[in-house]
Amino acid sequence: MKIVVVEDEMRTRKGIVQLINQISSNYQIVGEASNGIEGEKIVAEKKPDLIITDIKMPDMSGLEMLDNLKRYNLKHKSIILSGYSEFEYAKKAIKVGVYEYLLKPFTVDDLHRVLIDIEKLIKLEKSLEESKTSESVSLDFILNSIFLGNDLDIKGLAGKMKSEYDLDITKNFYVGVVYLDSDSENASKKVIGLVEEYLSTYLANQHYLYKIRVENTYVIILPDNKKTYDFKRAIQNQLLKEIYQTQYGNAIFGFIECENINNFTNSLSTLKRELQWSIVLGEDVLIDHTKIQHIVTKIVKYPIEIERRMILAVHSMDLEKIEACCYEFLKCWRIDVHQPDDVINAFVQFSSAMINTAKKVCSEWENSLNLKETYQKMINSFTWRELSGSLMDLVAKLSLSIKNQNNDYSLVIKKALNNIDLHLHERITQVEVADKLNVTPEYLSFLFAKEVGRNFNTYIKEIKINKAKELLLKGDMNTFTISEKLGFTDSKYFYKVFKEVTGLSTSDFIKIYRN
Repeated sequence: MKIVVVEDEMRTRKGIVQLINQISSNYQIVGEASNGIEGEKIVAEKKPDLIITDIKMPDMSGLEMLDNLKRYNLKHKSIILSGYSEFEYAKKAIKVGVYEYLLKPFTVDDLHRVLIDIEKLIKLEKSLEESKTSESVSLDFILNSIFLGNDLDIKGLAGKMKSEYDLDITKNFYVGVVYLDSDSENASKKVIGLVEEYLSTYLANQHYLYKIRVENTYVIILPDNKKTYDFKRAIQNQLLKEIYQTQYGNAIFGFIECENINNFTNSLSTLKRELQWSIVLGEDVLIDHTKIQHIVTKIVKYPIEIERRMILAVHSMDLEKIEACCYEFLKCWRIDVHQPDDVINAFVQFSSAMINTAKKVCSEWENSLNLKETYQKMINSFTWRELSGSLMDLVAKLSLSIKNQNNDYSLVIKKALNNIDLHLHERITQVEVADKLNVTPEYLSFLFAKEVGRNFNTYIKEIKINKAKELLLKGDMNTFTISEKLGFTDSKYFYKVFKEVTGLSTSDFIKIYRN
């Protein structure tokens, strides 16, 4: 998705660009401007998919720029950023086709969610454009287009719904959503087959089921009557259990009352966001918009002690302890009910700590662990399986890397590493280790460079400092004691090596990681 950022404050503009680059490699910044005049020129030239613009800027405001851009007949979405919450600004923004109105200061999560929604809408628009010729009169096409905010024949749609499905969408009706958390297309088809059977049983022909393009999500239009109530009850009491027992994967069902077809887009968007309640309530609970409003949640207490232990385990590359910390972290979120956003944010924080620590411990993990990819999976999760699975996928990558690293070593290097571990508290030299293994120091040096990827002395420094970091975070020893425990005869030399390896002093390291 190509993006242009228009913002007069340079620091804010650069900050937005940096955030977007961190969020996903799918987002490409194709231009930046400090006012509406520059922005108009860049947009006309680059033809971006999305414009992110401030409202109040010198020479030309963001709203004036968007209004001027109408004459170019370009297809793009727009996000307005502003410190102003006045209704008049919002009204003007809507008139010039702004998709989202974000108030400063906004969080990275706020921005990411909007970018995800816009990316999906762009894909949906392209999909509809490709099928416009052949499906211009189908109800699927019309409903997908209305969801995008396109002006279509609402009266014609209402007439067709009434005549063919006995659904009056000019007044209150229900919108249902079925999200399929399954990697198997065959399993998804079987779940939808079961949904259709239940719809036929409880509502006969008085319903309309269709799929949202480019998503694994289905929408049901239902009447506001007792039949729909009975159908919802059957889903909660029977269908969800049946899907679980047949092991077709997880399916989330959500329902919301819609005042009329003019409110359809807002109602459907709200319900899709609320599906994330499944993460905390469980996949066997139907998500009802009315009931969601009355849920009492507990404030999240982030498990910082588990994170600290996980960091220590990553430092020591102890796979068993890493896995144990992650399972303990997962258990924290199955006890009380929290806001889904808060739970997702906690997972992002925990994963970030794991990835950032791992990259400092082992250069090999610099390329193999992708924070953007993990973050995107987590923020897009609708089920516990998806959210917890994204964390355990990360652990699996760490595990595979550690196992591969150990399996790739020759017998000489394995013995050398074992010897180093046993004598970490002593002063270790290449000559002494080579002598114990009955090889020449030159040959050991050659094998170390070839298999471990760094020379003997560098490795000794790194492993000793990794152990030092672990002991520093435990907090039950001072730096002088730690330096002695790790075979450093001179504490000043220990401080020097620590900064050389980590880029931080011992005191700075403690401040950063303990906080």
